[in-house]
Parts: sequence; structure tokens; C-alpha cells
Amino acid sequence: MTTAASPQHPYRGLHDRAFWSRSVAAGADAVLPELFRPKFQIDPQDRIATAGSCFAQHIGRYLGRMGLCMIDLEPSPPGIAADIAEAHGYGLYSARYGNIYTTRQLRRLVEEATGERTVLPEEICWERGGRWWDALRPNVEPQGCESREEIVGHRKHHIEKVSQLLNELDVFIFTLGLTEYWTSVDEAIAYPIAPGIIAGSFDAQRHQFRQLSQGEVVQDFLAVMNSLRRWRSGRPLRVLLTVSPVPLAATYSGRHVMTATMGSKATLLSAALELAGADPLIEYFPSFEIVANPWFGNHTFAPDKRSVTPETIERVMQVWAGSFNLEILPPRPIDLKDRPALADRDAQCEEFLTDIFSRRL
Repeated sequence: MTTAASPQHPYRGLHDRAFWSRSVAAGADAVLPELFRPKFQIDPQDRIATAGSCFAQHIGRYLGRMGLCMIDLEPSPPGIAADIAEAHGYGLYSARYGNIYTTRQLRRLVEEATGERTVLPEEICWERGGRWWDALRPNVEPQGCESREEIVGHRKHHIEKVSQLLNELDVFIFTLGLTEYWTSVDEAIAYPIAPGIIAGSFDAQRHQFRQLSQGEVVQDFLAVMNSLRRWRSGRPLRVLLTVSPVPLAATYSGRHVMTATMGSKATLLSAALELAGADPLIEYFPSFEIVANPWFGNHTFAPDKRSVTPETIERVMQVWAGSFNLEILPPRPIDLKDRPALADRDAQCEEFLTDIFSRRL
């Protein structure tokens, strides 16, 4: 008696990484090396720029420890203590643009840096108590500046550096953070935080709340890519997208903050995967999945259920390093009297201030 051969079907012969029971449920660390297979490599000589939400700050710190060439065109002035420099937006990203939470923010910045959009002083200068802030990066000067003219001068210098950055980089790493944002009624400006929280004042006749759809996120990023291709005269650029696993600090959507968070992350994940699937020079790295997946257990977030633990960040970046055949070097010795340990530092984050300032009477 002969046994009938097993029928052929598309799933026969697939790698274990394609099956939950053989990879995730198996529980071994073997799931991680197979989690991400990049479609392009990053070499030590590649000039890398980072931007995005506050979670992107962790990525930048670790990439430096992998021996990669991280661009920093707005370094802190000599002699400034590291914690003071960081509080003023130095060393967080490849230029001093602060957190870029949405693709709309990124699009507006790139358009300004490539000369496709002009920003007027009255659109970006926020005042409070006689001090002035750049509305598009309000957290880089915690105490504000003395005058509108100072803000305009600082921004001119900053945009010149961003323009240089966009021309020089080889790899752009962008972390998508939010779909909710505040904008001017003509949508010419995309703010990182609502007017009135850090400085300025909210005016319902001039400001409005917006939430990006998946299509709008994709459209924004494609517009960014088109602007960069024109600015770089067609020179290729590799892009690595990630999605921040950090929940929203607050929502204006009318939904519970938990459901608003899940909706936002679902939108960003779908958009990132769509972009990566359509362009061989755009890749998506699953940092969100590593943090949010039940495979890792219940210890990925700190007691506030929002801050990602240092151990989890380390795991995320170990996957990153292994996927690109890199090694994470030990952190440089740090004087703990002047600066907290590298992995334990909180990211500089305007969004968190929305929650803090909402409690003030």
C-alpha cells in the first residue's frame, strides 16, 4: 500500500520565519536575526542623516556607536556641557531641527530648504513674556530669544545647514511618529506642537487641527522624495523608514488616547510599508514590531507605559546592527555627575509637554 504524496501548495518549503509557530511561538532568539532582511546595505563611509519623532533620537545615538558616518552640520559650540547642549537641540539629529513628528512637517521643512516654499517671520515667530521662539522648532531654545530678528537670523542659518545636509547625505533615516498635528488655516505651516503650549497663542481663526490619512502620509513622503531628487540633480538616495513605538502623550481626535494611538500607528505602518513596497531605494525597519509584539513579553515599556525601556532599545538596535552586519560598540565613559547614563536618558520631546502643560491652571 502506498501513501499518497502530500499535495503541493504555495506554503510548502517556506522558511520558518514565515510561520508564527516555528518562529515567534518557538520563543528562541533565533526569531530576531530573521526578522529583517534589508534590500540595500549601509556602509561605514555612507553619510547618514537622521530625523523624525523623539524615538529617532535613540536610533541616532546607537548608529554612532556602530562606527557609521553620522552627519551633524549644527554641532554645539565648543565648551558647552553635553546636557546643556542637548537641551538646546544640539547633537539630537543631523541638524538642529528638533523633532519632526509628521510627514507634513518634514515636507514643509524640505520645501523651505530647497527654496520651494518661503516662510514669513509672522508665521514662525511665537512670543511669550517678552521672549521669542521659532514656532517650527520651539524646543531648541528652551528660554526663547530676545527678539523676532534673532529668531529670523537663527532660522536663516538653520535652513542653510538643512539645505547643505540634503545635498550631502547618502542615507536618510526617518522615524514616523504622529498623524495628528496643528497647522495654519491655509496649511502652509505644520507645527510640532499646538500654539500656546510652549509659546505663542492659539487662535481658532488662524489655527486648525488635522489628522493625516494613509494616503496623505504617502503623498507627503513622495513629495519629499521628488523635492530631494530635484535638489540633488537626480543623485540617488537610500531611505530607511521606521515607526515610533511610543504612544501618543495626548490626542485632540475625540477618541480615547489608546485607540487614537493604535489608529495612528496603523496608519503610519501601512504608509511605510506601501512606500517601501513601491521603491527599491526605500526600506522599512520593524522597530515598532519589536517593541509592540507579544514575543518580547511585558517589559518593553517603563511604568508610565509610554517610555521604551533601555533594554528594549538595545534589543531593537541589536537587530538593526545584525541585519547590516555591524557591531554596537560600548558607549564612551560618561561622567554621571554631569550627564545621566546614555540608555537612561529621556528623549527631548515637545509632544510630552502637551500633557504636562495641560495640567496647569
